Amino acid sequence: MKKPLWAIGAFAAICCGTGLVAWKALHETPKAPFGAIAVAKWKDNREAALTFTFDDNGDKQFGRIFEAALLEEHGFRGTFNVITGSWPIPEFQSIFRRGHELASHTVNHVRLSTATLAMITFELTESKKDIEQVTGFPCVTLCYPGGDLSPDAQKIASGLYLSARSARPGINDGDAAELYRLTVSPSPQYAPTTPKEFWTDERYCGTLRQCIEKALASGGWVIEEFHNMDCYTTSGLNSGALVTQSAMQAHLGEIASSYASRLWIAPQGKIARYIVEREAATLMLHSWTVHSVEFTLDLKKHDSALDEPLTVLVSAPEAWRNGQVNAAQGRKSLPCRIETENQGIRIVLDVDPGGGAIRLALAPQASWFRGLLQAGLFGKSKASP
Repeated sequence: MKKPLWAIGAFAAICCGTGLVAWKALHETPKAPFGAIAVAKWKDNREAALTFTFDDNGDKQFGRIFEAALLEEHGFRGTFNVITGSWPIPEFQSIFRRGHELASHTVNHVRLSTATLAMITFELTESKKDIEQVTGFPCVTLCYPGGDLSPDAQKIASGLYLSARSARPGINDGDAAELYRLTVSPSPQYAPTTPKEFWTDERYCGTLRQCIEKALASGGWVIEEFHNMDCYTTSGLNSGALVTQSAMQAHLGEIASSYASRLWIAPQGKIARYIVEREAATLMLHSWTVHSVEFTLDLKKHDSALDEPLTVLVSAPEAWRNGQVNAAQGRKSLPCRIETENQGIRIVLDVDPGGGAIRLALAPQASWFRGLLQAGLFGKSKASP
């Protein structure tokens, strides 16, 4: 069958256009220096980070299963700071298996600022062992009892854990220097004026919303602290200690609907791992052209507990914007996406530190033309009946 002139003209135009795009991909001089590589501040290149923490053992019979279930309704996971001298082990084992973190709140919940060095060492060491025996995984997180930190406690904690949280108010910057004196949100100034006054949904959620907005503006890390839900505390007021079930549900629902796409929401230990690895990472560029780049990412320090993938940002030529990018580390294919940055575009992907060379390559442009043929633009394809 003789092809109409318009089809022949369209065919020639597409061939020229496809050839031009392919030539640009191979020969264009990038506007931004291709191969500029950096580790993102937060996982998946999110704007800020958020952690939910629950102090003490909760209900004597069920532990913290109810709070864990509330988080799971929205796909969130939290950090549960347990007092190992009196914790209901089966219930917390279940919480751990569902993806939450179990962290040390010492053995006996003693005030570390008034304890002897021997007592501090015992409380921090033995509680860590207790948790590791139950979970089979490294315990990397500590919460100072009563949020009471001291120089001695910080020093000992730094030799045992990756991070430790106080009850001091503030939003964390996300730097390794602050990992053993992490702060919580909201500030105690927002606590009720009497022990039996619950926060209303509007007041409670509004306060936490302000903290999250501040973190998004600064690129910080919000750690929320909770103690009792639908019950009263007998030991005085704590930041975030008093919360109703309805307030908690409203807060989690708002985060899921309004902030989840902008925040990296993860347990404290997971975020601490990322921070330690990010600051210990060394990136080595091995080769690059306008159609491929190869690099490695290693850590200056080696620790079996450091196993969190890091998000890497790679600047790429403009010609890559509408192409297909293939990423691999060794023989493992890696998912990646293209984002727009100030001077062009960048590729975003997660890599395993020390996992071998990472290669990004632009897929051959010829596949675009094959797709047009298969679509039947120039008559029936061979695959057509």
